[in-house]
Amino acid sequence: MSTTEKGGIPPDTPERMWWIAMNKNQLKRLLKRENIDEKLAKTMISAQASRKQRLALSKKLPTDILENNSQIFEMEQKAQDLAQKLLNL
Repeated sequence: MSTTEKGGIPPDTPERMWWIAMNKNQLKRLLKRENIDEKLAKTMISAQASRKQRLALSKKLPTDILENNSQIFEMEQKAQDLAQKLLNL
């Protein structure tokens, strides 16, 4: 499929995307989970697509967003629910 056939999206872009929306605790969680220094953690975060970029792409692709604003067991359930939804597509 050419770029123009997908509304200006590059041809190697997936047909669907999903992402985890991080809240203000993203840096703190990354530091704790990976046991790294703050400079490296900020570099890792800045290498990711911004929320604004992801939302812009979500207007062109079917998108599922997991809001990471709950306890770990709730996130696990949300992830399992999303996995089941995607398997049923």
